[in-house]
Amino acid sequence: MPTPTPSKKHHYVPQAQLRHFSIDGAGKRIWVFDKKTDRAFASAIQDTGSENNFDTVELDTGRWNFEYIFQDVDGRSATLIAQILDRRAIGWLKPDDRVALVDL
Repeated sequence: MPTPTPSKKHHYVPQAQLRHFSIDGAGKRIWVFDKKTDRAFASAIQDTGSENNFDTVELDTGRWNFEYIFQDVDGRSATLIAQILDRRAIGWLKPDDRVALVDL
């Protein structure tokens, strides 16, 4: 099986968290404010809170993509945030849950 091509678009705000602010009810679009142009506009969540190759480093030895490192943190925090919103409380969090939220 071939190795998947590393992603190019890297989110510094996880998409799962951005979906909580969705303006379309489908978790697809969000309002964005561009501080450089001083304007607000609707944007696709997949294009928001991201930069191309944000988690990529270029060295003499090659190009290193570290996006995969954040997949576990993003997935765990998405689950925890969903549970917090559902329960409307945080008292049930275990110590390792709290550490996962800090990692977020």
